[in-house]
Amino acid sequence: FNFLSGSTSRMFIDNSGKVGIGTTSPDFELDVAGSIGIDDKIYHNGDHNTYIGFSGDTQTFRTGGSDRLTINNTGLGIGTTSPENLLHIKASDGVTGVLKIEGGKNTVTSVGEINSQLDFGSNDGSVWSSGNVGGRIASVTEVSNGAYVGMAFSTFRQGASAPDSLSEKMRITNDGNVGIGTSSPSNLLTIGDSSGNSFMDIDKSTSGENGIIFKNAGNRKCAIIQNSSEHLEFHTNNNNVRMIIEEGGNVGIATTSPSYKLDVISVGADAINVG
Repeated sequence: FNFLSGSTSRMFIDNSGKVGIGTTSPDFELDVAGSIGIDDKIYHNGDHNTYIGFSGDTQTFRTGGSDRLTINNTGLGIGTTSPENLLHIKASDGVTGVLKIEGGKNTVTSVGEINSQLDFGSNDGSVWSSGNVGGRIASVTEVSNGAYVGMAFSTFRQGASAPDSLSEKMRITNDGNVGIGTSSPSNLLTIGDSSGNSFMDIDKSTSGENGIIFKNAGNRKCAIIQNSSEHLEFHTNNNNVRMIIEEGGNVGIATTSPSYKLDVISVGADAINVG
């Protein structure tokens, strides 16, 4: 059957029962060559709990009676009908919200292959790396069979000419070692710099103390502390100050108030043993 308006075919039904609107060669049971307008929902036959719904500027995808995905003027919501950002993922009460990114080869063949990554882009043309990507977190294989995987953190800095590429700044290896300036940390924290200069800043407010505390099984044993008077203290046996270097340069051993460039206080023993 061919339904005509003048000499123009408006609807066509072929001998297999396929219906074409705007086409006389329908490929499906209903084939529309053009746009379709709908006021409410498109249902899955036999399951009225599953549909694609339209309401104002909101589009909803529902399965099994629950809204799974919502698109509105704010963004895309998964697990929420009121997305607060471009992408908003929300799990139900008592359920951990998980975003899974999976990729890479079925069989890894070499170290350094990227399984999956999360890129952070910029609309600013000054970030002229590929795709205007200014930061990246990547899952990286660390052995040739893919059994060990680490995480690489990369950033972008504009150079003299385009295109510049991202460069890795921090690595967390499969065994938990953290490398800053190196992708092969040999200890829990390794700081390296290809320029030959490696520094670590420990900053504090105008008051208070900062430093490094060494523990054993959660118990404080030793410490190197910058105290509130800007003196450097060396502690052992929990919190006992064994040596202090004052801001002016005086060094005290067994005293926290040295009066000389080197001030050693000894009770019942030799103060200094040489040789």
